[in-house]
Amino acid sequence: PAVQSATEAVLNLYAGADGVALAQNEASVLVLPSAWRQAAYGGAVAVLMQPTKLGEAGSFPPPHTLFEALGYAASAALTPDTGLLITDHPTAEMLDWVRAGGDMLYLSSRKAGSPFFWQQGRGGVYGGNWITSFSWLRPGVYRRLQVSSPLSLPFLDVMPTGVILGLPLTDAAIQPDLLAGQITGWVQHPAAHTVQFRYGQGRVIMTTFGVLEALAFQPVAAVLLHDLVDHLISDACQPVLRANY
Repeated sequence: PAVQSATEAVLNLYAGADGVALAQNEASVLVLPSAWRQAAYGGAVAVLMQPTKLGEAGSFPPPHTLFEALGYAASAALTPDTGLLITDHPTAEMLDWVRAGGDMLYLSSRKAGSPFFWQQGRGGVYGGNWITSFSWLRPGVYRRLQVSSPLSLPFLDVMPTGVILGLPLTDAAIQPDLLAGQITGWVQHPAAHTVQFRYGQGRVIMTTFGVLEALAFQPVAAVLLHDLVDHLISDACQPVLRANY
């Protein structure tokens, strides 16, 4: 259906003959406006990603072209005009750029070490078993994805593969900087999936959601990306938390 916002529609499934139902079921489907495929941010974006099997040997287009298809003015290099950096592997050059005042979206879903906060896989108590844990998005941050928490099947392809630990989660001053996370073990073992913070004079949003992996085929991944970008470059992004190293 044509919708103007994120809407839950019910898909009714029915099989039968001569008015006799043989089987029937229903499923909830998240429907997003088609206009949301395109980015709202129009500034220059540097997209700097690690080489992967999908991008090797020229078999697939470079990662920045995927962001171009979503409407971003994307390039594969930092330039004097760059207003936003999107990366999955911050290098010394990128970190210097952020410290000098740049904004960086760090897609930290892969198993590389983070230069900022401790990140580990979702095994053990952070495994995400549905009956003893749930993941959430902070209301008000995701302008398009105004969905209820806990997150459910529409997020299947983008669910985090890791958690961010070691943050002072009980400190009320930094709790607004926790943009997504999970609670495990009947409201125990809280962990972050997405966090905003200051780094030098710049700002960073670090997320373990699998945005990059699902971007080519999953509408929720594209909309989640747009929401994180729009929040990061807005005046509403005023982190208290700092990474000072």
